[in-house]
This record gives sequence, C-alpha cells and structure tokens, in this order.
Amino acid sequence: MSRILEVNNINKIYSSEGESLQVLSGVSFSLNQGESIVITGESGCGKSTLLNIIGGLDDATSGEIISCGYKITALDEEKLTFYRKKEVGFIFQFHYLLKDFSALENLMLPLLITGHKRTSAKEYATQLLNDVGLYERRKHYPSQLSGGERQRIAIARALANKPKIILADEPTGNLDEKNSMMVQELLFKLVEDYKNSMILVTHDATIKDKGSYHYTIKNGRFMSL
Repeated sequence: MSRILEVNNINKIYSSEGESLQVLSGVSFSLNQGESIVITGESGCGKSTLLNIIGGLDDATSGEIISCGYKITALDEEKLTFYRKKEVGFIFQFHYLLKDFSALENLMLPLLITGHKRTSAKEYATQLLNDVGLYERRKHYPSQLSGGERQRIAIARALANKPKIILADEPTGNLDEKNSMMVQELLFKLVEDYKNSMILVTHDATIKDKGSYHYTIKNGRFMSL
C-alpha cells in the first residue's frame, strides 16, 4: 500500500494586534492510498484549518506536508493551483454548485476545464450521476434539487477529475439526520469504489467509526482515538 500523504510537525499560528493564537501544534500523521481518516473535534479547534493547509488553500506557519508526491508547503501559487486541480477533490459543507448550470453541466465543467472533450466529459459526468443515483435529475438546476441531492452532486463533482485524495469539510453539516446518513454512506462507498484516499473533518461523532482511522484535535494537539 503506497503512502499518499505525510504531515510532519505542522504548526499554525494566527497573529493579530500583537496577540498570537496557536490553532495547530505539532500535527503529524500519514495516510496510505485507499485509506480514510475521520477527524473530529469541537467547532473552532482547527479541523478545517488543517484540511485547508493539506489542500493548499492556507499556509502552515511551520512544518512540512508531502501530498500525492508534492511537497506542498514549498510550492508557489501556480504549482499549488495545479496540485488542487489535478490531485485533490474538495467537498464543503455548502455545495457551491453553479446556479445557472444543470446537475449534468455542473459535473461536466471541471472536466472541460482540465481538457476533456465535450463528448467524453458528458459521458463521464453521466456515469457519475448514475453513481450518486441522480441520473433522472440531470437536467435539474440546483434550486430544483433538495439539500441531500445537491450534496450528492457535490460529491460527484469532487470525484470528477479522479483525484488521489478527497478532502471533505463537514460534508453533511447542513443536512437533516436522514439525508446526513444517506450522504455519509454514499461518500464512503464511492471513495472505496473509486479507490480514493479521504480526510473528512466533522463535529458529528457518529461518523467517527466509518474511516480507517479516527483522530481528534484538542487544544491544537492531534490525537489518535
């Protein structure tokens, strides 16, 4: 099993008006291809900050991250953009679907941006819609979809460019209990089927046993559970 991610002694300090707040303190862990990690912790503990650093959306104060073969803590913005586009699939609490595009078009867009021809983009986007059980809703716009359906489309979009790693930030945080459970099951099944690795952060402790590993963040410290 090959190593997909190494996080080594990551620290994150926010400074404002002469005061410092250490959000992450010496965080270290690794992840192999096909494995998933669930990170729990109270709101504001640094879960999303850690995810954003791994995804190249934020900078660490110190430490090193090697993800998908890239030492991302040393990349410039151009190379980070390439890393995010090619290697990472993001799923957020809010779906961020484009309101003027249908479900199918929302899935085709990332494929077209990365150079797929329209025919192949449509074919693969259709496959993804089938995988999330929404082929019949392919012509519907986000406003015509339920919250659970929109989040299922967001999951499909994260898988579109066949990333090596999925970063999921509270992906069921806006859903009711029934839809939350359905989206959780679908997400972990698809990650397994597509052979992705995944880091999911949440304050929902019911998800903790679904991953290969469970960690928590408390007072900036990263702990295995």
